[in-house]
Amino acid sequence: MNIPEYQSPHSMEQSNMKKRSLYTIIITFIVIPLIGIGILFGAYCAGLAYAARQEWENNKHELLMRVDKYHTLITESQYGKVGSVVIGDDAQIIERRPTQIYDRHNQVIGTYSANRRIIVTMNEMSTLLPKSVLAMEDWEFEKHKAVDYKGLLRSVYLIVFKGRLAGGSTITQQLSKIMFTSRKRNLYRKFLELYGAIELEKRYTKQDILTMYLNNIYLGHGTYGVEAAAQFYFNKSAMELDVPETALLVGLIARPNAFSPFVNRTLAQRRQQVALHRMADVQLIKHDEIDNYYTSFWQHYHPEDITPTVSFWRMAQNRAPYFIEHIRRFIIDEKKLVDRKMLLEGSLSIYTTCDLNYQIIAERAMSHALESINAQIRNTNTTAAIEGAILVMKPSTGEVLAAVGGSGFAFNNQLDRTYQTRRQVGSTIKPLIYTVALDRHTVTPSTVITDMERSYNDHGRVWKPENYGNRNYGDVNIQKAVQKSINRIAVEVLYRTGVKETAEKIRMAVNNKKEDEVPAVLSLALGTCELTLFELANGYATLVNRGKRVVPYILRKIISIDTNGNQKVELDWEETIQANIDVFREMEQYHIFSPEAAYLALRMMQTTTKSGGTAYRAYHNAGLTIPVACKTGTTQNHRDAVFVACTPELVVVVRIGYDEAGLMLTSGMTGGSLAAPVAFQFLKEVYWSGSAPDFASEAGIVRETICRDTGYLPTSECTNIIESEFIKGTEPITTGEDKSNTNLKTADETQ
Repeated sequence: MNIPEYQSPHSMEQSNMKKRSLYTIIITFIVIPLIGIGILFGAYCAGLAYAARQEWENNKHELLMRVDKYHTLITESQYGKVGSVVIGDDAQIIERRPTQIYDRHNQVIGTYSANRRIIVTMNEMSTLLPKSVLAMEDWEFEKHKAVDYKGLLRSVYLIVFKGRLAGGSTITQQLSKIMFTSRKRNLYRKFLELYGAIELEKRYTKQDILTMYLNNIYLGHGTYGVEAAAQFYFNKSAMELDVPETALLVGLIARPNAFSPFVNRTLAQRRQQVALHRMADVQLIKHDEIDNYYTSFWQHYHPEDITPTVSFWRMAQNRAPYFIEHIRRFIIDEKKLVDRKMLLEGSLSIYTTCDLNYQIIAERAMSHALESINAQIRNTNTTAAIEGAILVMKPSTGEVLAAVGGSGFAFNNQLDRTYQTRRQVGSTIKPLIYTVALDRHTVTPSTVITDMERSYNDHGRVWKPENYGNRNYGDVNIQKAVQKSINRIAVEVLYRTGVKETAEKIRMAVNNKKEDEVPAVLSLALGTCELTLFELANGYATLVNRGKRVVPYILRKIISIDTNGNQKVELDWEETIQANIDVFREMEQYHIFSPEAAYLALRMMQTTTKSGGTAYRAYHNAGLTIPVACKTGTTQNHRDAVFVACTPELVVVVRIGYDEAGLMLTSGMTGGSLAAPVAFQFLKEVYWSGSAPDFASEAGIVRETICRDTGYLPTSECTNIIESEFIKGTEPITTGEDKSNTNLKTADETQ
């Protein structure tokens, strides 16, 4: 049996005194201060509420006019009304036509705007979408009168005592915040939001409020409203959204920049799961369907492959991502023709040289090729992917008709390899070297040179060039040297023609004045110079343009349109291009090559598609029959495979290789096997009818019967007699038995 411990009256009194002291301390130092804080906070809130009420009453008329204007904008809108509707702190609602980008056929290929809205009514959304928004944001929307008091008190508590910026606002309050406040999270804004919400409920129906909200809510990447977001994230209308797409979209409302699948796939997936479960809780879907919806959606949705921008962050439409991003950089960063604000808010019409049909074909050809190539190397030791680029130019004008800078413009692949990378061009430089030699009467297509080992003094070093695969060809004419891409013949011709003079001509043709990028060295014959695809295409466009200088360009003109629809030409870039051409004429730098030399170079390039040529297999595998002048190239370090294909109407340049330095293409990966199929696939789709023009002969071209084995007039012993073309005055006039009187200059005469 437990007997209670005896306590004397004195000890009991001491214990009671301790308790009273503790109570006194608690009351004095905790309870009374808390009551004081509560009174002060109550007074503070009352002051904020009074100040907010005064501001609301002072600005009420103007603020409500803003909402009326927006409400009218929605109710009178037709589906598909696209614009940049700005709702700012200055009580203004401004409708702006977005800046539109056009191709050369005046098709819209892209639009820029400060923000993106496509106004729709409730009847133009799926019935599931507004219900799902209410499930996530305000399920009591139809019952409350603007304010959910429990949610409001919870929000105030979290802000004051937890330091957390919490929601708790109803749909009406959120719309009030958008329309009436600075959107900063503080108690003063909450009171303003509250007064505005109460007024909205008095003024509009629940459906009006919800419709304005759904057209106004920010959903990331410059998109406002559910229709713009549906098109941006899923490339479909809000009417067509399915269950998982709806869940992803409504999940963005709370934190669109964090929950965007473009920014963080994992967070987007978690948030979508939250939305799906909430939709099931309110019986919009069944709980046992959630896993199937989630799994099937992410099996097919790959946001990392969707085109980004500023392009991304402010693009409403982008049908040619690489081209449009180049336009943006060109007009804002490079030339500073307009600033960013004017691009986004200036309602400009930007006319480009892009041919959308060609752009689509080029993108498809490059994408398919790289997918196939990278599938072949997946079993190798490298984890790096092979990339590529294709550029299409109209040689008669310099217009860039298509430009694809990689396998796909995405978050992790924004480098434009058509102009942002400078790489060796390999043997694709050779036709330009031969053109200079033809022009200077150093050689003709029929000139025979022995392919043999030669030593050269190249800037103080002894250099012995070798052929690809260390092959020896013996006696070959220049035409065969082009067809077979024989290195040692190209070096010998460059040596005979003059390295300095040839380099100067090539710099003019490719529009690059820098001597360090197109150096006057003998190794230039092997393409050790580093050029962009723009520059390489420019050199070949010069050939196709009958030797006349070409200035490439991507922009035609920029036109601004005011609110009344009046147009003003802000810039005519084609006039600038023509002015540059006129300057070259005055400087006597317009005619870089003679028409005859350019023509003969192209004719020799056509032999590469014949039997034994470096492009023969790819040409015939593509099923082409049209005349094409081609040149393959593989860089010395085997980093890139390059290819050029020319018709009288087009110059197509392709480069495929690794971005990373030090990585090499494997054996057999050459310009003819990797890059040529891309160009030929493009040409096959462009010339789908199987008909294309050939290069027209020039007035200064003569035909002469010669002996192919010697390149001279045939003797009675010659058994290989052909007819060949020459620049008038360079045709052979002897049988060549004494190797004299040939009409050609000697090496000494050209140095």
